[in-house]
Amino acid sequence: MRRTIAIVFDIPAGFVHDWLAFHDRRAARRQLLWRASVIGLGIIAASGTVLGALR
Repeated sequence: MRRTIAIVFDIPAGFVHDWLAFHDRRAARRQLLWRASVIGLGIIAASGTVLGALR
């Protein structure tokens, strides 16, 4: 018994555009959260260093 792979060629262009836009927004949000967490941890580390140097 041989299985065939179904290929769909009639996907609307609007759906593809919306799908790609959704994934772009998701990636941008993930990158923003990553940058914000790195900046926040950097500020915490820098303030700890300054406070340790002042004591």
